[in-house]
Amino acid sequence: MKRESNVMPNTLFRFVRQVASLAQKLTDAALMELSDPAGNGFAGWKHAVLLYLREHMSAEYKEVLDWAEEMERVRAVLNLQRGEFPAPSTLCKAFKRA
Repeated sequence: MKRESNVMPNTLFRFVRQVASLAQKLTDAALMELSDPAGNGFAGWKHAVLLYLREHMSAEYKEVLDWAEEMERVRAVLNLQRGEFPAPSTLCKAFKRA
């Protein structure tokens, strides 16, 4: 039996996977500017996935990050482990840069 934190509706996971695929393919300057201008931190496509997920879920930054960090399949798509997700303020700054 799966733990509840690992349960994720397939439609929402497909959404995350499709956004990740599209974001990784984009190479324009706008996507790159989502990341820290100094080149530190997370890739722009990872910010884009989390920002799209936030909009899709109509949730706060912290809620989306907490949720995504607990979802094994989302962590796999983003190639992140628990504890490696950005702080809510980092995601907020990426949104402002967008």
